[in-house]
Amino acid sequence: MDKIKFEVIDPDAAPGDYASKEDPSPYTYLADPTRDIQNLKDADEVVIQESSIRVVVDYPLSGEFVFQVVPPDGLQYFTRATLAIAIAMLYQKLYEEEDQTSPKVAGVIPGVYNRECSAGKYGIWGHGLGDLSLQGVYKRGSHYELGIDS
Repeated sequence: MDKIKFEVIDPDAAPGDYASKEDPSPYTYLADPTRDIQNLKDADEVVIQESSIRVVVDYPLSGEFVFQVVPPDGLQYFTRATLAIAIAMLYQKLYEEEDQTSPKVAGVIPGVYNRECSAGKYGIWGHGLGDLSLQGVYKRGSHYELGIDS
């Protein structure tokens, strides 16, 4: 199993603090990864030498779905940054499709901050897009799996 890690260094973090150069954050925010990409360690490193990959997405969906993902910059490979951007774009599209195919907008579960399960194409449950971060991408045979945290 090959793991592609994402390490984000906050330029304002004091030495030794969380998200500092010595202790980088492993999370890339999926709702808007712009700031994280700007501060991503080894952002331009080529991490996948393929022009298209199959990505399995299952969290926080009600099933397992496979998507074809291409580098957003049109190149024939993924850098660490373009991979993170492509995954963020995929999640943004999933949440948009879910809202378009659900008979009603998912609300918040009373008493907690979590999202209700929606009845759209993917059955998204438990978390809004703003709750999710990418922490790793794993090569598993002919496809890639995602490490998504909330």
